[in-house]
Amino acid sequence: MRPRIVKILPIVYCFIAVIPMLSQGPTAGAGPPWPSRNPPELPMPIDDNILILLIVGLFYGFYTIVKKNRATNTLS
Repeated sequence: MRPRIVKILPIVYCFIAVIPMLSQGPTAGAGPPWPSRNPPELPMPIDDNILILLIVGLFYGFYTIVKKNRATNTLS
């Protein structure tokens, strides 16, 4: 009985997952909304500190390389 349930349950789940996607109404005529002429300018916080993030990433990469080399050298 268990092998049947294991084979049938995924098929039933696929139908349950697909039916809501197929049951949505036609949206071909509606389409996405038109963009506004003047989009709002939102400040991006990552732009202010991109240099600091790059430096921190380089130091972290150097740290992990050194740590990996120390671990392989102590085992040898």
